[in-house]
Amino acid sequence: AQYVVMGHADCPRDAEKLCKMLRDIESNAIVIEHNIGPTIGSHVGPGMISCAFWGRDRRENLSISDRIANRVKSE
Repeated sequence: AQYVVMGHADCPRDAEKLCKMLRDIESNAIVIEHNIGPTIGSHVGPGMISCAFWGRDRRENLSISDRIANRVKSE
């Protein structure tokens, strides 16, 4: 399974949109959502989204983050 940790700084709708895109691309992805804490939040401000991916090594294939980036570029 592909694991994804999705964090956001006071922008739950944006984070949910990105989570939906992830699930559309990788239906078996396990997405864990969380709020960015005050320490990091004070540096980045509201509206920041973070994604961290981990799972088996798939460098021979296009990564999920590359597929998302390509999809975002096309929208």
